[in-house]
Amino acid sequence: MKLKPFLDSFQGCFKDNYRCFAGLFFLYRILIVLTPIYFPEGTFWNITMKETLLFLILLLHCLCAPFQQKSFNHITSFLLIDLLLINMLQLALVREWYDSTIMATTVLQFVLMSLPLVYLLGYIGLYCKKYFVQNKSESVDECDELPARLIPGSMESYNTF
Repeated sequence: MKLKPFLDSFQGCFKDNYRCFAGLFFLYRILIVLTPIYFPEGTFWNITMKETLLFLILLLHCLCAPFQQKSFNHITSFLLIDLLLINMLQLALVREWYDSTIMATTVLQFVLMSLPLVYLLGYIGLYCKKYFVQNKSESVDECDELPARLIPGSMESYNTF
C-alpha cells in the first residue's frame, strides 16, 4: 500500500496496537475547543467539563501508554497534568475572591504555562552541549598526532640528530 510510509511518518512513534492515538489526539483537541459551544466560556460548567475531558484523556493515556518510548509517555503525561492544573486554577478566577488570591493564582498559572518552555529550552541546551562537546573532542582527537620529527621512522629525513 502506498499510503503506509506516509502514515508511518505520523504514527511510527506509537506501538502497533495503539496507532489510532494519532487521530485520538486530534479528536481530543477538537473536543476541548468545542466545549464553549455547549457552555459559555469562563463559566463554572465550562471549566468543569474541560476538567472532566482532560482527566479522562489523562486516564486513557496512562492506562494505554501508546508510545513506544517510555520518555514520550512521561512527557505527554506531564503535559496533560500541567494542562489539568492550569484549568483547575481557572476555577479560582471564576469566583470573586480577594485580589491577592487572584494574583497568586494568575502567577501560578503563568509558571505552569512556562514549564513546557523551560523543559524545551533545557532539552535544547543539553543537545547543544552534547553536540559542541562531541565536536570539540573530535577536533582534539584529529590534532593529537605526533609531529613527523618525533615519529621513529621519519628521523632520517630531518638530519637533526
